[in-house]
Amino acid sequence: MDLILSNIFLESIILEGINNLATSKILGHICFQNFESSKYIIDILTTGINKYDYDRYEPYFICLKYLIELQDSTQEDRTDFALKKFIKIINKNLKYKKATFMCIKFLVDLLPNEPVQKYLVSSSEDWVDIWLQMDNDKGSSMTEVLIKKLGLNLE
Repeated sequence: MDLILSNIFLESIILEGINNLATSKILGHICFQNFESSKYIIDILTTGINKYDYDRYEPYFICLKYLIELQDSTQEDRTDFALKKFIKIINKNLKYKKATFMCIKFLVDLLPNEPVQKYLVSSSEDWVDIWLQMDNDKGSSMTEVLIKKLGLNLE
């Protein structure tokens, strides 16, 4: 079991993206009803997103989405923890336009999930102004799509 939970092993199977669904299910099994394990796995996922270029994000996004949508008694805490880290990564890397776009698009894709909506609305002061200032292409920006889908009033 130590090998399966080692950073090196988990980083390798996620990064390789060989079978993202199977990897997601394994991670979900590890995290189910276990917030401490969830934090550990989310740290690995968000570190990978921060570390690699946008073209390597897909396996990380698939696994992170699976964990955020995993329904158990820790779902809301896990979602809050994951999104807080994810938003910090986006804010830290705004100069990388394609990576930022991919990350914000990922958040838009997560919007059908109620805990995601709740967290993004409650934490909007951490991202709305910063992301809008970064976006030069108003009206068609992914940030504005996210804001509109959340029903946030910017007035």
